[in-house]
Amino acid sequence: MAACVLVVVFGLQSPSMADEDYYFECSKDWSVCQTGVKVAGPQGVCMTAIDTQNTQVCVDYDGDYVYVRDGQADGYAAQAGIDYTSTVLHRHCRNNHGYGTWARCNFDWNESETKLVRGGFKYNYDLIMLENLWTFANN
Repeated sequence: MAACVLVVVFGLQSPSMADEDYYFECSKDWSVCQTGVKVAGPQGVCMTAIDTQNTQVCVDYDGDYVYVRDGQADGYAAQAGIDYTSTVLHRHCRNNHGYGTWARCNFDWNESETKLVRGGFKYNYDLIMLENLWTFANN
């Protein structure tokens, strides 16, 4: 009598790679979307988006890192955006880890271009509410 053994191996995605189609714009060539990796805290220059759910966004210029903190227990994912005129116009960093948590996304951008930093929350697949926070260049 022959015996068969079936082995199934499941590959798990890391949190930063999971569900990168969370916003309609993510499938476009001119947009990059990441789900941030949960971290203890931020580094860099920070500002809070008061009008859009108290989302805090920080940018570490030395590593092209974006940090986003969910500042409101409302069930919506906190969101950061980096916009500029380049091949990739929009970079989205989502924190879906819950209220009070920090998430970090690692982007690679052209240092010489002026960038607009925005913060807010993901309302649904078609709408992300973002507030303009600050601009920077040569970083």
